Amino acid sequence: MTIPGQGQKSPHDLRFFSMLQNGVRGFESEPLHDDLGPDEIGNYGIDWDAYHEPRILTHHNDHNAVDPLAHNPFVAREPGEFNLVEVVEPDCPLSDDQLHQLMHILSGGTYGMAMSDNRRLWVDALAVCTRMNQQQ
Repeated sequence: MTIPGQGQKSPHDLRFFSMLQNGVRGFESEPLHDDLGPDEIGNYGIDWDAYHEPRILTHHNDHNAVDPLAHNPFVAREPGEFNLVEVVEPDCPLSDDQLHQLMHILSGGTYGMAMSDNRRLWVDALAVCTRMNQQQ
């Protein structure tokens, strides 16, 4: 990321140096105490000015029909049709034995979480699959 006057820095560097300069934030040693009472929690986050604005209320009522089921608090209206996503099972060119062999060979490697480790895992897996294909 390029920051005017500071050059280029990675997000990791920005976070790390920010913690050094400004201290650690976001992790509280003590639990936060809410200022809201139990009766106020239900109204938290409601913009009462917008709630009482006739133009916004009309728009809401025009585009959000009354729940025909009248018992589901999460559905304002039931859709006319549901989206359907068909997922075709991928075609694996390896037999079950070859797949188990591949998993066994790769489980012997030491792959970490870094992108370079992921790349090495993919390169190694491709090499094993290529050898299996040549042996057939």
